[in-house]
Amino acid sequence: MSTLSELRTETRKLLDDNQYGNSPYRWPDADLNKYLNDAQVEFSSSTRCFLRKITISLSANVAEYPTKDATIRGIVGMPDTVYYTYGSTITRVLYPTTEKILDSSVGPAWRTETFVPANNQTPIQFYLTPALNDSVTPNVMNLGIYRKPSASAGSIIISAPAIPVDVSVDATEMSIPLQYHEALPYGAAYRALLRNQDTQSLTLAAAYKTRYMEFVEIAQKAIGRS
Repeated sequence: MSTLSELRTETRKLLDDNQYGNSPYRWPDADLNKYLNDAQVEFSSSTRCFLRKITISLSANVAEYPTKDATIRGIVGMPDTVYYTYGSTITRVLYPTTEKILDSSVGPAWRTETFVPANNQTPIQFYLTPALNDSVTPNVMNLGIYRKPSASAGSIIISAPAIPVDVSVDATEMSIPLQYHEALPYGAAYRALLRNQDTQSLTLAAAYKTRYMEFVEIAQKAIGRS
């Protein structure tokens, strides 16, 4: 188990920041917590290591939906699976398209087309679009539906790589898989050292970033993103 507190301690060791627990620290807990969470966001975005299943309830005449919930900031990249469900009678696999393809193959009218949720025959597809209002995690995606539902009924179930929300409680384990937690103190330490801007700090920051990126490359190869 690697909790926020434990990884913060490991980060202080890399920074030689009074690792024996006596205050004051050069880097406050809040700063290191932010750097650890930032490292986790970067790691999960770069590797697709944090897979989650989310359910989106459809609303009448709404085509695009945020993919965030209480545990994730949203999905990144193409989902592994997307299903449309309606009650216990309809479950359909949805296949991907893009706005560009729809514009060229259907024309602008595609944005107005609807389907009846209880109808199992009308073709529907999904597309991804950037969540432009998310300045914190700009690579998070919204999910779009072609055609949009004519009534508030049915759900979309997505299994996709995601970005976890920040961990803020010391005793809480970080969200990405345990085998990658070792990377996070290196990702946090290089961010912390960049604050100093002296030659020694910048040299050490570069070394820690290199080590962090080695973990990213290992995860990418293991998950098939190299």
